[in-house]
Amino acid sequence: MFKNYYKYIVLCVLVSLFAFSTTSINAQENNNSFARFGTSSVGSTFYIIANGLGSLMQKHAGINITVEPIGGSYANIFSLNASKIDYAITNSGASYDGRYGVQPFKNPTGVTLIAQGQASYRFILVRRKSNIKSLEDLDGKILIGRRPALPELYEISTSLVNAANLDDVNIVSTKNTKESLRHIKSGTVHGTIIPGGARVPAVVQLFRDGLVDPLYIPDDVFMEMKKRVPAYMFTQTFKAGHFEGQEKEFTAFGLNTYLVAASHVTEEQVYTITKTLFENLDEFGNYHNAAKQWTVKRTLTDPKIPFHSGAIRYFKEQGIWTPELAQMQNKLLNN
Repeated sequence: MFKNYYKYIVLCVLVSLFAFSTTSINAQENNNSFARFGTSSVGSTFYIIANGLGSLMQKHAGINITVEPIGGSYANIFSLNASKIDYAITNSGASYDGRYGVQPFKNPTGVTLIAQGQASYRFILVRRKSNIKSLEDLDGKILIGRRPALPELYEISTSLVNAANLDDVNIVSTKNTKESLRHIKSGTVHGTIIPGGARVPAVVQLFRDGLVDPLYIPDDVFMEMKKRVPAYMFTQTFKAGHFEGQEKEFTAFGLNTYLVAASHVTEEQVYTITKTLFENLDEFGNYHNAAKQWTVKRTLTDPKIPFHSGAIRYFKEQGIWTPELAQMQNKLLNN
């Protein structure tokens, strides 16, 4: 009898512990004072931005933030969709593809926009010693134009080949920027597409060392390329002299950086995060130069996915949510 009694007690304790554990997990998930921010690798601009946001939220809103270096932008959207994180710093391409179920996503996700930040460009560079002076000179050459974590690179490289009617460009893949830089420096490739900000140190150094030039693409070819790349990309022209030794202006594709939310987060928490961010922009800008570009004006300009209702609540409160923005929101929701 006593033996069965103790078995009963042990069973009750185990059931209680399980119930407590489940309750604690659910409470944590529903707790507006806690959030998980996903981002890129430790030390990256996205990682620094996420930590800056986390500090703002803890200091001014009492929201305890854990910053988790998930990996690239697409990995973060997958994690959002699986409810492993609550928010993420990603590029607009991954956010768009995740929102609307474009490959590599099998189905649309519930990801929504909170804020837009700094631009990241895709520079098409060629080795100066390769003597590539025209698009036709690319035929028979090797171009690094593919990366698993950045599918837009292949969109750009194939749009270039097709728009310029090139027949024999060997488009190869690398895993990361470090590998691409190694190949371009050693001369094992003739050109590469490098991602980064307007003054990304890796590209600045390549120009400073006299190793590369931009691929100068005629306007008509570039406009044809733009028709072939995803809608989330925009174009930016860099004047002559932007990089050392750059003799003429050139145009590059760009993507914005997004702060996005998973479908399970509450309107109240997103409202608080939006309000805290935009009411402390000067302080936020101290964490990284790129953080200075996270403005309300930039956020409300040409978004590629719909805003979260919590962010809209803040914009309405500030009197900046216009009928035009509401119309745009409806279009993005029904895209």
